Amino acid sequence: MYLSSRLKTFAAGESGAVTVDWVILTAGLVGLGLATMTVVSAGVEDVSGDTGDALTDFEIASSFAELVDYSGHSLVGPSHNEAWRTGETARFGAMSDADLMAAYNASYGIATGGVYPHAQHETDRIGVMEQEMAARGMTIPNGNTPYTTLHTNQGGTVS
Repeated sequence: MYLSSRLKTFAAGESGAVTVDWVILTAGLVGLGLATMTVVSAGVEDVSGDTGDALTDFEIASSFAELVDYSGHSLVGPSHNEAWRTGETARFGAMSDADLMAAYNASYGIATGGVYPHAQHETDRIGVMEQEMAARGMTIPNGNTPYTTLHTNQGGTVS
């Protein structure tokens, strides 16, 4: 009898129920965390693989752009002088990379078009733009004739 009354008292007592509740809640949270990890891990692996591939194919420049100085090149445009070159240098220096490239492409089209007064004018402008592009680490588009060749073809000299 003594044992059965103790069992009844134990079964009716509520002094450990909070511990059981916490154990059940903790087990549920651990299970939820494991389920989330299982679902998310495949996506994380895909993104990390894509990032790894992108970084593998990325080329890091090992040197800074070399300084290009065309100030020793004569200006071939009939009305150009050093004040013109200074003004153009400031104008192109204030442009964004995209605007500079657009201006370069427009001038290149005119310079290689063959109409001499305009071609000479744009050749000088290309020299200023290529100098600014080199300072920014930009390159001229593939297949374009560089300024030095255009300059020589227009009768320019280097001092």
